[in-house]
Amino acid sequence: MTANLEAKLQGTTLAQRMGALIDVLGGPTKAAALVEASRDTMNNWKTGKSRVPFDAAFKLTRTAGVSMSWLATGIHTISKPEADNGFTLIRRFDVALSAGNGSSTGDNEVAALAFPTEWLLSHIGTNKENLSVVQARGDSMEPTIQDRALVLVDHSIEGIKDDGIYAFRMNDALFIKRVQAQVTGGVLLLSDNTSYPSQQVHDLEDAQFQLLGRVRWVGNSL
Repeated sequence: MTANLEAKLQGTTLAQRMGALIDVLGGPTKAAALVEASRDTMNNWKTGKSRVPFDAAFKLTRTAGVSMSWLATGIHTISKPEADNGFTLIRRFDVALSAGNGSSTGDNEVAALAFPTEWLLSHIGTNKENLSVVQARGDSMEPTIQDRALVLVDHSIEGIKDDGIYAFRMNDALFIKRVQAQVTGGVLLLSDNTSYPSQQVHDLEDAQFQLLGRVRWVGNSL
């Protein structure tokens, strides 16, 4: 159902995809009731006038039966068979997440990556449909994440819980950074490469900040 529905939903921008999602859920009034928001708020999300909170986006996508990765990137799920011999295939996309100044190239699903099923269950602990593999670009997260390394992103996260490495969208560009939630609001973006300064984002709505997932595994290139 998820793949078929995602394939039918249209939208080149986040606001357009949110509008399509709200329509699928029965319109602004019904969607608003699901997340205890107002009809005006729904209309603002549909037009891109205001930012969609992560918890609301998560509940709406789960209710509709589509993935958070589709809402964030416009990439729809393509079902793939399980790998043999104790391995599970995880979707891989030719999306580049910048570990530097931000990037977004490509949106097609390419050859899946096989992970040991037992390892996924014990270390990741979420459905494979919540996971995707993408490539990191840039050196700002070195030595932890090298340029062109593959990373496994968990899209089932419900918020920033500790000093983890997250994938996020900001000002229409895609990034991978350490993200720390600030008690005064906003977030602090940190690079493991000390040559890059930290960045404080005070107004998440103004920066169009959207958390996409947490990096759970890194396969560095040689």
